[in-house]
Amino acid sequence: MSDVLNQTYADWKAPAADGGLLIWPDPVALIDQTRVNQTALESCDRVRFQGLALNQLRRRARQWIGHTDASPLIATGHQTELYHPGVWAKNALIHHAAARLGGQSYHLAVDTDEPKHLHLRWPGAFEPITDDQNLVTGRWAGLLAPPTTAHINSLLDLIDADAKPWPFTPCLPQVLESMRKLLLDATDLSSLLVDATHEFDWTLGLRNHAMMASPLWMSPPFLIYAHHLFAHADDLARHYNAALHDYRADHNIKTLGRPMPDLTASGDGLEVPLWLD
Repeated sequence: MSDVLNQTYADWKAPAADGGLLIWPDPVALIDQTRVNQTALESCDRVRFQGLALNQLRRRARQWIGHTDASPLIATGHQTELYHPGVWAKNALIHHAAARLGGQSYHLAVDTDEPKHLHLRWPGAFEPITDDQNLVTGRWAGLLAPPTTAHINSLLDLIDADAKPWPFTPCLPQVLESMRKLLLDATDLSSLLVDATHEFDWTLGLRNHAMMASPLWMSPPFLIYAHHLFAHADDLARHYNAALHDYRADHNIKTLGRPMPDLTASGDGLEVPLWLD
């Protein structure tokens, strides 16, 4: 594993050609590294969090989400927003990787970030996905209300009118139709978006699980992890800041806020990297 950790990153550049893919590490290495990680982590009992061995904490976390410890778990995640195809492509990647490994794939939908990228865009139009007046001012995405049926109907009418000259059939109406159907049980915009896009992914043959992130932050395994960070905040800040210092030196970065600010220590207070955005 040390060889994997000590690799230098490639010079990543988005492909210029339409439909191009950038996958790093390459697919074969990705599968091989996952197998190595699975074996190493399931037997790791030297690292401990508040007296609990890492492999036990890992097993409890997997049990909490309903995943067996016997097979690999391939996961990706993103904020609950209208993300671009380059982000969506990760869902296709984890589906195929999990199938190759005989494991399960999970998309973690982060509903605790600030609301952003929640306007639908198509040629000639720019419309909010919900008519909640807090779309721009909401403190985090999970607080936003789902759209009304009238708003979804309005979006469908606009798209139907604009799409008539298009030489293809857009998939957006299918997702909006799912949202309208799911409105009966929807309590917030984030879960509605996740359920509707997850339903669409299944029509494409993807067999990923979709999970909201916010319940994980109150799960016992995560709370044990968070308690460990708080209990060792001084050591954490020292190692965290030293790693940032080394990274800045290696990459000739002069700005102290890049790639992330140092954890601050003032008087009797210590900052930990668990922030409310």
